[in-house]
This record gives sequence, C-alpha cells and structure tokens, in this order.
Amino acid sequence: MSVQFCSFQHQIHLSPHRHCCVSSKTPKTAAIEGKVCLFTVNLQQKHSHTYITNSSLSFLPFLWISSFFDAWSRATLMAVDAVNTVQLGEEDKTLAQFWYEPHTLQCLREQCLLDDVKSIALLSAPSLFFFLDVEKSKAVLFEYDQRWEKEEQFVFFDYRDGPQGLNKWAGCFDLILADPPNLQLSTLQQYVDVIQMLRSSDQSKILFVTSADWSSFLFDALGLLEVKFKPSMPSSAWSQCGKFGLFANYRNSSLSRENPAAPVDAPEDSEVDYTGYYLGLPAHDI
Repeated sequence: MSVQFCSFQHQIHLSPHRHCCVSSKTPKTAAIEGKVCLFTVNLQQKHSHTYITNSSLSFLPFLWISSFFDAWSRATLMAVDAVNTVQLGEEDKTLAQFWYEPHTLQCLREQCLLDDVKSIALLSAPSLFFFLDVEKSKAVLFEYDQRWEKEEQFVFFDYRDGPQGLNKWAGCFDLILADPPNLQLSTLQQYVDVIQMLRSSDQSKILFVTSADWSSFLFDALGLLEVKFKPSMPSSAWSQCGKFGLFANYRNSSLSRENPAAPVDAPEDSEVDYTGYYLGLPAHDI
C-alpha cells in the first residue's frame, strides 16, 4: 500500500499485534505493507485534513482496520514532522529550545485555521511556525534565534526588552501564542506586556504555554484558563513530568481533548523535584 505525502517516504509494517515501525526518509512516496494483505491507499493533505483517494483493497481482516488507521495517522504526523524539521533545524539547548511533538503541533495549527483568525503572532514558537502550511502567510515569528532571520515573517525579539521596538506591530494580531524560554515570573510578565501591545482587541485569542503552576498569575494578567489539552515537548524534562500547561482565553473543541502524547500528571503526594522552574531548562543568556 503506497502513501503519497509531501516528498518523504516512510515504510510501516503492520502486524496482528498492532506494532508498527518507521524506516528512514527517502524521496517521493511512502509504502505501507501488511504481512497478511497488501492494499493501496493514496493520501492527499489539504490544510488540516487528510483524504483517502484511489483505494484498492484485497482481503482486509476486520481486526486489522484499527491497526491500519493507527499506523496511517502516525505516518502522516511523522511525515509532516520530517518535512518541516528540514527548515526548522535542531533544538538549541543553550537557548532553551524544545520543539513540540506532532499532536501538539496539530492542535495548535488548528487554532491558526479558525475562521476569525486573520493575523497570528508566534512569540518564541519556531516549531509551530515551520509546521504551518498555507496559513503561515498570516503568521509572524517573533524570535531571538537569528538563524531564521531570512524568513520574510521573522522579527527579532528579545523578551528582556519587553514591548520596546515592537511599536510597528501594536494592535495587529487576533491570535497570539507565547512560549517563554524559561518559567520565571519576571519573564512571564514581559511576555504579558508584549501580548497586551500586540493584541488587536480584547477579543483577540491568546494561547500561552508555561508551567501549570502559574495558572493564578495568567488568569489575573490576561484572563487565561488552563485547557484540557496538554502541550508536550519530548526533550523537556519539565514537560515530561506533566507540569506544562496550555492556557487560553477562549473555548475550542481541539483544546478540550486530551493529548495522547502528553505524560500523566505526577500525583500530588509523589516525591518530584519541584525546585524551580528550570527542570529541563539549561542555563543560558536569556
């Protein structure tokens, strides 16, 4: 079974035990082969939806259907991730960079596709910026790391300067997503000040990724509440402890579902090291 998606290939071997494995990337198409039955499915990606076209199936045992769609979904997400990693590059731990995993990227992208979102400000969220497709044209990346400065929508941003130097963008955005590089209260306050300047109105949508411990501060500062969907950054220890939260000032079905990639919260009485807001965040100059 062949899967056409972007310009990369993944080979997925399905077994009756619901296991699958993904091979290295190779150009042009992807193939999925079942051990018992072979069939062909072509995938087309358009915005946030995936369509099946030109399907031809031989014998497909009923119990394999769930396995197939499981693997299909994983292949699609992995292919998207592989394509955009080429432009995004590797995480720079000296700048406390941690990329979102595919489920988090997809959820956040769905917010960018909402009908009433015409302009998007991404504060320190490069992995989402490079995950966007056609909607990328209405997004601006406010970022400290200058390796992406050749991008047309790149704006150099040092949160320590606060709103200073960003007057050109005042009142321009109806969706703002912020993901500060550390979890200090003083840092979050700087991001709050920038968001207040960038938002086009009190109805502007705001998404904020930070420690769940700052829920009271974010509610008081921006009227944000933690949503059910938990963002996940696989290389961040703090994220993998289940301590990151996603905060919003609006409701959306995508934000109300669970993230299958997010770790389970540690029990309140467990002996977890909460010594600060640097777990998984190395020391760096910002």
